[in-house]
Amino acid sequence: MLSILEIPNFLTDSECEHIQNLAKKNGLRESVAGFEEQAYKGEIEDALKQSENENYALHLPEFVDHFYEWDRNGDSFITMDEVKEMCERSNGLFFSENEITDMFSKINYSLFDDGRINEDEFNLLPFNKLDAYLNFVHSKHPFHRPRYSEHTWLTEQKQKDPVLTKVYDRIIRLTQLPRKLVDGSEDVQIVRYNIRGHYHAHYDSTPEDFGKNVVCCHQNHDRHKECKLCRILTVLYYLNDVDEGGETAFLVADNTTLDVKYLKSLNKMFNLSKRCHTSNLLIPARKGTAIMWYNHEVDPRSGWLGDLDYHTIHGGCDVLRGEKWIANSWINAPTSESAHVSSVFYK
Repeated sequence: MLSILEIPNFLTDSECEHIQNLAKKNGLRESVAGFEEQAYKGEIEDALKQSENENYALHLPEFVDHFYEWDRNGDSFITMDEVKEMCERSNGLFFSENEITDMFSKINYSLFDDGRINEDEFNLLPFNKLDAYLNFVHSKHPFHRPRYSEHTWLTEQKQKDPVLTKVYDRIIRLTQLPRKLVDGSEDVQIVRYNIRGHYHAHYDSTPEDFGKNVVCCHQNHDRHKECKLCRILTVLYYLNDVDEGGETAFLVADNTTLDVKYLKSLNKMFNLSKRCHTSNLLIPARKGTAIMWYNHEVDPRSGWLGDLDYHTIHGGCDVLRGEKWIANSWINAPTSESAHVSSVFYK
């Protein structure tokens, strides 16, 4: 069973402010490429034009083609609520009524003007354009992307800054992990979330079915294009008090049973903009508090990195008022096959 430690006052106020200042001096960059509304509108028009190509490949699941999949109550009409539900089911998008109206306008479909669609009208729906629109919004619009934030990495400061040195000393005392393992872990990440900033549910480390022959990223000396995250431990620090929202949500933290295949299929469950408060555990953002958990089991045969603990799926809920600053320390560990390989971060 997943153990999550919430540690109030792990950082002092002055330490929180110092770490924020390090990030500001470093310069934060968008976790989502800078959003410019005019450029976005131009790009979406290009995407819709490309959908008219006869070789266009659909992204939406096949069930979207069927009228009865939209008409959930079986009354022979598709209503606004049913369109919203389909956008959620097919693409994990939570649209407002205005966004639905705008969507139909963008794809030049006027048969929803009376607020409902019958089956004959449904058959005239331009599915390629609908597909292109939903896929574009999901991947490009910051409010609908899996992550909306700014971040930076404290690369040089991790070994040299006295405050960060103290923080890592605390982690070593708390976890009893070898200093060499902690010192050889990746750099500190600082993240700032503004209004509507979020990070939908995810794992911090890579599932074992990603590929046993794929190298851990912290041991990627040859700079292979593909590597996997081998993060045995996460320590997340809140660097400020958030006026409203911004909780860290653990979706299935105390589930006694867990169907991993079912969990992977719940695309709509992963959107914390709407499903934050259905999570099993919410930890509010309080300045100085640290949250710590292990992402993997320990391999009982070797003592090294074992299977991913699927209970660790988590995310950051929308910031509703104010802003949110956090820091992440990820402690890396090798698998039994790579225990002899040094870390690229070890200095």
